[in-house]
Amino acid sequence: MDIHIVRHGESMGNTNPDKDMPDSELTAKGIYQAKEVCNYLKYKNITKIYSSPLIRALQTAQPLAMALGLPIIALRELSEHRETASYIGLTKEKLTNRFPEGIYNFTFQQDGWFYEGNNTVQSTQNRADTFNDHVISLDDSEKICIFAHGHYNQYLIKSLLNIKQPNLHIHQDNACIHSFQRNKNIVTIHSLCSTRHLS
Repeated sequence: MDIHIVRHGESMGNTNPDKDMPDSELTAKGIYQAKEVCNYLKYKNITKIYSSPLIRALQTAQPLAMALGLPIIALRELSEHRETASYIGLTKEKLTNRFPEGIYNFTFQQDGWFYEGNNTVQSTQNRADTFNDHVISLDDSEKICIFAHGHYNQYLIKSLLNIKQPNLHIHQDNACIHSFQRNKNIVTIHSLCSTRHLS
């Protein structure tokens, strides 16, 4: 199984670090980065696309989904680690109108999906472990791409590699790609934090 983990492109939240913008859009640069991610990954025979339901991740995933004719499987488990208050995201109708490639098989409140805040290291690691269990359950022939976030990706990579060090930090530029191959219980790292597709 091939696994590509992508950090979303540059977002308005990235360019305004002093503001709490939990569901911000991509900047013009981020939109360009999403296209370059697509131009690289569309030749990797991707069979499944997963994404956080936050707008910046879906925007980054959308060009690849459109190019390959694949749905985007949106999962709340892939949302960014958030230590501040909870937030209400877009309604299912608005998400579907904006990202018709998406599959949104999770519970929505009347005013939108619930983005849980006050995350702890353990709660986010638990989310990452749950998603990694799903990945393990997939057929070895799958080639998957996961669009998520800088902090969350660290937890997912630790789960994928079975690393128990809680203070591990992996620097990630916007739109970087981490690529792995899983063969039964052996995981091979092909690249970490690669941005060569952006040059």
